[in-house]
Amino acid sequence: MPMGEQQREDITSSAQFALRLLAFRQIHKVLGMDPLPQMNARFNIRNSRKRRRDNSDGTDSFEGEGKKDKKDYDSF
Repeated sequence: MPMGEQQREDITSSAQFALRLLAFRQIHKVLGMDPLPQMNARFNIRNSRKRRRDNSDGTDSFEGEGKKDKKDYDSF
């Protein structure tokens, strides 16, 4: 039995709303459960986006790959 246009729109709208909640870390609302406890800040995804520096002198290991110093642009 084929679905009507309104049924298809309702399913699409519901799926988009569920994806939006998932993207904002609120899947517990979709699943109808209590929120999970917050993770330790050490493992929090918001805190782990930056790459840690391996060197103590403050330079990245990728510095020589494609980066140019500011002085390279002074001659233009």
